[in-house]
Amino acid sequence: ISPTTFHFTKPDDLKGWNKVKDELKNGDIYMTSFRGGDIIHLIKDNENVVVNNITSLAARSRCYCPNINCKFARAIRLSFLKTQGRYLGASSGGVNDKTDNLWMEDCRFEYIRDDSYHGGIRGGSQVAFRNNTIVGGFRHSIWVNSDRVWVSGNLVENAGLEGIQLGWTSSSNEAGDGFHVNGAIIENNTIINPRHYGIETSFRKEFPNDPETGKYSEHIIIRNNTVIDNQMSPAFRLDHLKNSVIENNKIINKSRSDFRVYSRKSEEAGFYFTNSVNVTGSGNVVNDTRLGKGKDLVIGEDNINIFLSK
Repeated sequence: ISPTTFHFTKPDDLKGWNKVKDELKNGDIYMTSFRGGDIIHLIKDNENVVVNNITSLAARSRCYCPNINCKFARAIRLSFLKTQGRYLGASSGGVNDKTDNLWMEDCRFEYIRDDSYHGGIRGGSQVAFRNNTIVGGFRHSIWVNSDRVWVSGNLVENAGLEGIQLGWTSSSNEAGDGFHVNGAIIENNTIINPRHYGIETSFRKEFPNDPETGKYSEHIIIRNNTVIDNQMSPAFRLDHLKNSVIENNKIINKSRSDFRVYSRKSEEAGFYFTNSVNVTGSGNVVNDTRLGKGKDLVIGEDNINIFLSK
């Protein structure tokens, strides 16, 4: 699937058509957006697909949708501007897709209404998501639900919830083993003004707060990331981690605003840990004048062997 621009307007919007038709070039596609379907949808069992240099303007539905058992799908230099649906979202809502070896880089997403799913909630693996820009994501701007994931060099501005979410946060059982991520490197990302947390690992309410019996995301490396002006504390909410490293991350508060009114006082921290085992790291910097003394790092409930230093 090679360079194409998709133009969208309402079926009865003749002015929209007149505005767009003069801009059409060879290879462009003009579509109405009334009850529009997915823009790029890889159906079941596709392999070795490369999608590059696609621009989509004001589409209603999902942007790029690799579905069940797709493998070796690469998306390069896609631009989805003012698009309502999620990107990397399956037709099943993300529950049943099992994309392996998914690579997305140098893409831009603006004002996305929904989440992203990295390789699917059940069984996806080996996903690279690098050097992308997400502006105005409505919910989780970068949502990792696969094993062996590399998330690097991305810029997230004005996330609706978290800038980067690791794992599944719902209390529903439909996600199965996708609550946990086994093997991920989250590095060199910049997150500006997220509405909630900058980076959060999954908070699974249905699991007991017992690190001996609870389930974990394991072998996670979170390093060299910067969170600026997070609206809800903490900037890094780290829950159910095991055998993981948190190092050389920065928290910067440039505004004078307080945390939002629904911040939990007990969690007002730069880095906040709960329910984690064997987590180490150094070189983390907290520059947030809203935090009280001793709030740079807060160890919450049910942790074992948490060793972090500046």
